[in-house]
Amino acid sequence: TFVEAMSKPISDDYEDLQLALPAIDVAGGIRRVMGKRQSYLDLLKKFTVQFSDTEPALRGELENQQTAAAILRVHTLKGVTGSLGANQLYQLSGQVEQQLINHEEPTALDAMLVAQQQFLTALNHLPALQGQVVGNHKSDGSEAELHAVVSEMLPKLKSLQAQAVKAILAEVENTTWPENYQVQWVRLLEQIENYQFEQANQLAQELLQTTGGK
Repeated sequence: TFVEAMSKPISDDYEDLQLALPAIDVAGGIRRVMGKRQSYLDLLKKFTVQFSDTEPALRGELENQQTAAAILRVHTLKGVTGSLGANQLYQLSGQVEQQLINHEEPTALDAMLVAQQQFLTALNHLPALQGQVVGNHKSDGSEAELHAVVSEMLPKLKSLQAQAVKAILAEVENTTWPENYQVQWVRLLEQIENYQFEQANQLAQELLQTTGGK
């Protein structure tokens, strides 16, 4: 079941990743993708692509007073790093996000950017990612099937039916969704695991729209 998958020890085939990324909670990150090493590697590789220009882009937004864009960029960084188990970077990006929302001086910005660059550097030297291409694995669940799963789950999220939601997730725990939905799906699993149903409800609605819903 979903609960068992989130609580049982994961296999030893992540130990090389943990040794190479000592500051990262690799075990937690892999658990969030239901113990799938390849899915976790895909998310790590996607991070190197998606956030390679974070510092110049973010500093440019702040210099041009594009605060909303800067907040969205940092919020996205926070969500992804939280899912990957990059806990220090998750905490720092959360501080920067809150400072920007409060119209305060982002005093945590430099520390966040240093941590983000260190994470990028570590990933770029990670042997397991050498030669990897984002999304190089085949998904066995289609966009339409993901839409159907989220459609079934959404009313149960709204009515706080935790066991019913987890029963649905248990049915698709071995399904790999298209690569462009992986980050959102991992975040949704984490929110449900932590009983953050309000946030999960919002994210599920976003997923429903991006997979073809109205």
